[in-house]
Amino acid sequence: VNFSIIVILYLNKQAEIGQMYLAMRIMSAPVSLIGGAISQVFLANAPKMSNDDNLLRLEVLAITDRLIIFGVFPILVGAVFAPLLIPEILGQQWDKVSEFIVIMTFWYGVQIIASPISTVLYIKNAQKKSLIIQTVGLSIRISAVLIAHLFFSGYEIEGFIISGGIFYFYYLHQIYLATNVSIKDIFGIIARRKYMLGVVVVLYFLVKNA
Repeated sequence: VNFSIIVILYLNKQAEIGQMYLAMRIMSAPVSLIGGAISQVFLANAPKMSNDDNLLRLEVLAITDRLIIFGVFPILVGAVFAPLLIPEILGQQWDKVSEFIVIMTFWYGVQIIASPISTVLYIKNAQKKSLIIQTVGLSIRISAVLIAHLFFSGYEIEGFIISGGIFYFYYLHQIYLATNVSIKDIFGIIARRKYMLGVVVVLYFLVKNA
């Protein structure tokens, strides 16, 4: 991440880089707090299930469900209120922070699920796969920034943010493949929590018309 930011500064010294970094700090807070706490629980239980693939799969699904409730949902709510609260708290000159927070919603929404269960790759003795994923992630980020610079000059930051979402979506996909979690399993969880999306939509229209 830091290397990608250095590339952005080298290609285009945007004044908005500071606002993007602040947005990242705000968005990473729930990832560190909530994701870190759930990760400790997962780490304590997962090794006991390393020899039982079905039990490990069920644990990954249970953790995913909890992270959607306590991680993804608060991030979505935060993104809804950010355009209203950030300018009031930090001042109008920082309004770009709220815009970046909204764009980062998918990135951090997926990251807060992927990060706590990422250690499953080590439990499954897939360290080589984990290294490949990280290498691919770096390539995705650098490529996105360069493509944005070449074809959408001035939007390097947006390219970087979008690449974060792409990388963590790919990372989560690889974790689910390693634990035999299917698309049907994930849609089953989402279907059970669809009321949360309804709450976010209602809040969005309330804030928009405030």
